[in-house]
Amino acid sequence: MISQRLADMVLTCFQRIPLSPRRALFTGLFRFFYHLVPRQRLIAVSNLRRAFPEKSDDEILRIARGVYRNMGIMAAEFFDIPRLTKENVGELVEVEGLEHCLRALEKRRGVLFFTAHFSNWELSAAAAALLIKPAVVIYRRLDSAFLEHLVLRVR
Repeated sequence: MISQRLADMVLTCFQRIPLSPRRALFTGLFRFFYHLVPRQRLIAVSNLRRAFPEKSDDEILRIARGVYRNMGIMAAEFFDIPRLTKENVGELVEVEGLEHCLRALEKRRGVLFFTAHFSNWELSAAAAALLIKPAVVIYRRLDSAFLEHLVLRVR
């Protein structure tokens, strides 16, 4: 119950901050986290080295910092998801190929979307529900009760 109330308070608080300063705040927090928690940074760097063995250490570190920056942007945008409508979704999401999905749905056989965690996956799922139709999503519950409540509140 406490985590639900806290999630509601956090959601309300961050929704009151305009997106641009909220992005600056969250990218700053994630930059701080990048430097503050070396274990997570080392995991990110190690994974990037395995994925891109041809890249120099400087390039790997630049990519790792970029990952943290993008996570900050995603966190900032997350609080706007409940306010999305068909009319304003284009302000945050660029859609390509929607006509292919709509054409497939006309066949009345359903459509399966398989996605990875590229870009803002929560935002893209919300946009798809608005522009196409509500969807069924399979996911694993988050380990943190607070974060689980926050995500469910936004969804």
